[in-house]
Amino acid sequence: MLIVTMGNSIQGDQTKMSAAKSSLRGCASKFPQPLSSEDLQEAQTLGDTVYQVNHDKLKLQDIIYRSSEGDKDVLRQVFRWDLAPYGDVFQHGFQAHHKNRVHDKTSYDLHSYVQGRGRPLDSRKTSDFAFISTTVSNSWYPPVATGDGNSKTVEVYRYEIYAPGGIWTSLTLGEKNDRKFKRLDEVVFVGGIASQYVRSAQLFRLTGNPDGTTTIERANNVLLINNNFSPQSHPLKLLNIQNPVSDYTDSNRTPLSQTVYQSSNNNNNNTNIINWYANDVANLDVYMSAALRSSHTNEAYYVLQNLVTLLNYDPGGTHDHVVDGPSFVSEMFKSLEYTPFGEHGIDGALKSRDDEAFIFCANLCVLINYAPDTRNDTIVKGPMTVVEMFPFLKGTVFENGIDSACELKSAEDEAYFFKGNLCAHINYGSNPQLITQGQIGQFIPLLKGTVFEGIGVDASYASHAENEVAYYFKYNNYGQINVNVEDGVEYLYGVFVMGDNAPVIHSFVPQKNRGLDIRSNPGALPSPDEYDYDEL
Repeated sequence: MLIVTMGNSIQGDQTKMSAAKSSLRGCASKFPQPLSSEDLQEAQTLGDTVYQVNHDKLKLQDIIYRSSEGDKDVLRQVFRWDLAPYGDVFQHGFQAHHKNRVHDKTSYDLHSYVQGRGRPLDSRKTSDFAFISTTVSNSWYPPVATGDGNSKTVEVYRYEIYAPGGIWTSLTLGEKNDRKFKRLDEVVFVGGIASQYVRSAQLFRLTGNPDGTTTIERANNVLLINNNFSPQSHPLKLLNIQNPVSDYTDSNRTPLSQTVYQSSNNNNNNTNIINWYANDVANLDVYMSAALRSSHTNEAYYVLQNLVTLLNYDPGGTHDHVVDGPSFVSEMFKSLEYTPFGEHGIDGALKSRDDEAFIFCANLCVLINYAPDTRNDTIVKGPMTVVEMFPFLKGTVFENGIDSACELKSAEDEAYFFKGNLCAHINYGSNPQLITQGQIGQFIPLLKGTVFEGIGVDASYASHAENEVAYYFKYNNYGQINVNVEDGVEYLYGVFVMGDNAPVIHSFVPQKNRGLDIRSNPGALPSPDEYDYDEL
């Protein structure tokens, strides 16, 4: 990707080097590609300044950036509401016009920024801070305060962004964030966001009501596409961005009408790039990204990015059926709404004790009680980074996230974590530890010679059935390991291609990579006092 290392300019031990790379990329969004050596140095200086200011004032030990592993920061969208016209944004992006242009404590103080009254939602205005605020949620929108008891309507653009870096504000501040409503959905970018990272703009009409609520409607059904959008231009690579805004919901799911905007100073005439990001990438097939065994017998949650289906998989039988869904993760698990898990989706899941489960999204993890059949799930612990939840993973390939997880039926509180062709055997109970790690074929010899040994496991879960061990998924393949209950010998039941072999699963796998502009028909937001003080 555009910024991974600085060659020999980063010195020191591995921990310091990793932190330096993280902050460099984390603060690189304001610079268009290709980045010059001066741009790289300024990005690093921005990262150093953000850390130093917040470490000195709040004793923060770390700034939590979005994970860049596998380019997940760029592949996953954020949104910004802004009064700036799309022509300006598509040409110049968003730049933080903070009052004090030097690196000072006021401009880069995350606590003051979050606690203060007002994130200006007009990037053309001068601000006290060097941050550009965004949200991972496509259903959040800013409240409109009336002040005089009358209704007030404002038309405002919502911009869709795929950019490197960005800081999770609430996770970074942790317990020092004493706001009543904690914006777990917020990502801030330091200094700005270059125009090449802005994919689209859509005009909405927000109305502040006398009772303090705010309602939303589309001004039209047009999606304005930025002809300048190319999140990796040097070297050029067409990325499989996730859930690009493509459709809207009324009584049905309907494609938005697209208009490609050509700015006067845009030299991008590559129709392959334009067509890929405007249309083609949205029609890619999306397969399973996670699976979670339910505490209810023979039920499991099948996750495809931000969609989830509860399936009774009827082990050994032919009466498997959909129990619930497909639904958005944030609708099935209400506690995950306005979090990266509910908005970007779930990368991995592991059933813990009773009705609890660990949920993973990039370098983040949360423990929830998923309250089966009730949709009254709650967050038990987190969100936090993976290494905060599992400290023994620090320094391993698993510290920035996992591909999937599978509990071991043969050992209490033990599980496998998968990543690429690697596997970690862990204990997540009262004696949490990394037991050992190695290649998948070493831990599960029955998977040798299969697609799972070669390129990994996207989703997996342990079967409820006594004579079955586990299911494994990769793209349109699934594998099943069984066990002879008489002698305990395990064997590979088979590796199959979805379709006739699994018609019920095939009814909802795969899905298309088409994102909705708003996740569902939104109601009215409650009082602005229950939200952060964004300004329109």
